[in-house]
Amino acid sequence: MKALQNQRVVDLHIDDAAVAAGCTAVVAGRIRNLSSSEIRVVLLAQGLPSPWCPPVQVLRLMGNSTVDVFIYLTPPLGTAPGRYGWTLTAQTADHPLQAANSELAVSRPPAAPKTAEPRRKRRRWVAVAAALVVLAALISLKLVSLNSGRPETLRRTAMIQSSETTPRVQGPVEVRGTVVARGRVRATVARVSAQNLTGQQKKATRTRYRVRFDGGNWKVSLPAGLYRVTFLRVGYEPQSVMVNTLTNGPTTLPPLELQRDQSR
Repeated sequence: MKALQNQRVVDLHIDDAAVAAGCTAVVAGRIRNLSSSEIRVVLLAQGLPSPWCPPVQVLRLMGNSTVDVFIYLTPPLGTAPGRYGWTLTAQTADHPLQAANSELAVSRPPAAPKTAEPRRKRRRWVAVAAALVVLAALISLKLVSLNSGRPETLRRTAMIQSSETTPRVQGPVEVRGTVVARGRVRATVARVSAQNLTGQQKKATRTRYRVRFDGGNWKVSLPAGLYRVTFLRVGYEPQSVMVNTLTNGPTTLPPLELQRDQSR
């Protein structure tokens, strides 16, 4: 696909892909730093429902370097078959937003077999399964190589959907979730700006919004915006989730488990 032209600092390409509903498509892309200086690039998948999309990715690119990227898209079971257009955007500090368009073809999930297959066919499926395991391992090794000093991934992060395809939410939005840790957990809420995502500003602005706990369940009401909710417990490593209330309505996030601090 062709990247949109506008005083480019990066050259961005993303492939089309096809996947059955309920499965994950691994969409290959490539990003090149056209300048001679090191830059930080914020990658966002936009235009699809946020549960389909991966977390925000922040990449560090050396001057005149090129890296491969992999975008994971997961349309859930029940998604209507069709072709869904979406955009991968690349934001760099002090430079125009770059974007590349792509298309995800979603098909119906394969029908389950009605009867047991003959032994010979089962053996064939064993060979196919083994090949898939090898393929998954190769993809994992590729991702490990990319993570060696280059990409920095903000994990457990809600995607910002395109404001052109999704209306802005009016009023406070309630966000819920579950945190797993023994003992009392507390939480802080910070507002995240574009300067935070691009590395121009390191600290997000702390807010006074209160996270309410009921056992391991938590909830907070937030105005439209992008926030980082950080959970803290003595003896455990702090963990954060990114919450998008700019385009998302009431949201229930996946459970978050705090890990014990091994340095103590």
